[in-house]
Amino acid sequence: MPTSFVAPDSPARGIDRPGVATRCRVDAGYRLIDTVAAYGNEREVGEAVHSSELPRSEVFLETKVWISDYGYEETLHAFEKSARKLGVEEINVFDFELSAEEMAAIDSLDTDRRGGPEPDAITLEAFGREIPEA
Repeated sequence: MPTSFVAPDSPARGIDRPGVATRCRVDAGYRLIDTVAAYGNEREVGEAVHSSELPRSEVFLETKVWISDYGYEETLHAFEKSARKLGVEEINVFDFELSAEEMAAIDSLDTDRRGGPEPDAITLEAFGREIPEA
């Protein structure tokens, strides 16, 4: 039985009834629901998950902050807005969408494409600031 599902775009982007699609997937056994704030469907996704009456602990919710919401206050606001729209106090994974340039920088280390040595790890640089532990 499948366990993950990327929630469809919102009706504003041409996809009809993302909440119905999400609820059908939850009823079919999907437990990881992946969405993006920019899809404009977090409210419908949250309502679908809540209407399933599954315990919250059985559904893994993942959403993403959009590039335009990067920055300390902007990201905090985006997280709170996503949680409110999803109707939850906890988001299991809050991803950061990467720009094309950021993805190209990471892809440049793909040894299958370029050959040569590969790094043991890729880390996040905080530009002189300490990254707090979660």
